[in-house]
Amino acid sequence: MADRAARAMILAGLFCGAVQAQPSPGFDGKWLAKFTSPRGDPREAVLIINGSAGTWEHQIQARNNPCGGREVPIAVAAASDTDLEVKIFNSKALVGCSDGTISAKRIDDRKLEGTFEDGRKVTLVRP
Repeated sequence: MADRAARAMILAGLFCGAVQAQPSPGFDGKWLAKFTSPRGDPREAVLIINGSAGTWEHQIQARNNPCGGREVPIAVAAASDTDLEVKIFNSKALVGCSDGTISAKRIDDRKLEGTFEDGRKVTLVRP
């Protein structure tokens, strides 16, 4: 009976891990993100995708926003040949920073267009 419970827990763990992060078909590599801040100021960040993980780093750190200018982990939440969803874990770099999500569609091999969860537009281009 204990063996069954252990096997069930292992299978559940494997299944949950597969749901949390997806491989990123054709999206691996470095992307330059161009977007606006919630206040409308132009911003840039570098997104690096490696399989189902990677990093996001704002290119500017403002005095009034300690969450910017930090490299933070990301996870590829969903990916297909044309669509990409990335979770940005700002809170793992600094407590109190808000996490975010980008949902984007492939325009061509060098460009994606999408939005943050609050509706702001973001363009991702390969440098």
